[in-house]
Amino acid sequence: MLKKVAQVNFTLKNDNHFQEYKDEINSFWIKESSKRSDVFDGDIFSAVDIIEKGEVFNITICQIKFSDLIYSKYVGNIKTRAIFSGGYIITSDNYYCLVLDKTNNINLVGGMACPLDTENGVYNPDICLLREAYEEIGIDINSDKFNYSIKYLKCPNNEENLKNNYSVGTLYEIKTSYTKDELNNIFLNSNHDNEIISLITFKKDDFSKYDGYQKKDYIDELYSLICDE
Repeated sequence: MLKKVAQVNFTLKNDNHFQEYKDEINSFWIKESSKRSDVFDGDIFSAVDIIEKGEVFNITICQIKFSDLIYSKYVGNIKTRAIFSGGYIITSDNYYCLVLDKTNNINLVGGMACPLDTENGVYNPDICLLREAYEEIGIDINSDKFNYSIKYLKCPNNEENLKNNYSVGTLYEIKTSYTKDELNNIFLNSNHDNEIISLITFKKDDFSKYDGYQKKDYIDELYSLICDE
């Protein structure tokens, strides 16, 4: 579920997570990774505790491996709450911009957090957003053409908290002085990692044209919140 946010604070906890399952996780990862050449067992972050005080959220996170996440998703036994940052863009001509990723899902610009996104040992979701936006669509949203702020937090409700695998993310509103066409031209002419097939643009009352598309599970809920603003 998505919740409105005024502030999100992260605390990194040093914890030897899932140690009792490590042999099983490693064996499973060897089998799974042999099927694909584009996966890497890198370090990511997972939420271990979320405390809500009005619109202020205090989140304790720990460092885990990508193999832990895959094991939790397909086997179970452990719970992972992978941390990510993502954002939707509003252009100067009042279009909203999402992306179509290589899995043919409509999604936010963004991705999973990793140790590169820390400052002095503290996770900073802004850094994750900036890094992922540049990698995915080749756009520097830290320039004077953009401004951004956290609007929502994706966090589990009671039912979702029972799941072994669930992502927790900071969702940003990114405003730009570029028009829809200017933004798309920058994307088409930039160097990026080919995770994104195309930009998806729509007016606030025109998202229904994408009803037949696959979407990440929180996209329709996000659109409802945008419409209510």
